[in-house]
Amino acid sequence: MSTWRERSKYLLVSIAVFLLDQITKKIVSQGMHEHQTIEIIPNFLNLTYIHNRGAVFGLGSDVSSPYLSWLLSILSILSLGVILVYFLRVSARSPKLYAGLALVLGGALGNLFDRLRNGHVIDFIDLHWFDYHWPFFNVADSSICLGVAILLLFMSVRHEPAPNSGRG
Repeated sequence: MSTWRERSKYLLVSIAVFLLDQITKKIVSQGMHEHQTIEIIPNFLNLTYIHNRGAVFGLGSDVSSPYLSWLLSILSILSLGVILVYFLRVSARSPKLYAGLALVLGGALGNLFDRLRNGHVIDFIDLHWFDYHWPFFNVADSSICLGVAILLLFMSVRHEPAPNSGRG
């Protein structure tokens, strides 16, 4: 399989993540009002619609600077550039690496699109154990975390060269 065909398959994964993220955010933003909560699984999972003006897991969301959204957008664009360059330089024989990068790319695009369009990111998944809540997140955040986990696992495994199948 050619390098372009291999890469395009994973770019489709990025596009699918982006679209799923945007569709779920649209459903939540049109069907709920901000800070509304819908209990899905008691003491474990709620849908809670919030606007995250900060970074990952809401860090900096209480900062009132009008420049925060621009700063986070610029950092996201730079990160996307690095991901794309790496994506184009990876060997076609690294499907796990491609998969991880594709998930991170799709998620990063989803959150960047929100930030550029709205000045904030829409979060709505509220995992909790009774009163102990994980920070709110969305499909893009989940994709980024899964992609990073795949990349870390891939990079932590020692890669041995394949045995030479030729005679000689």
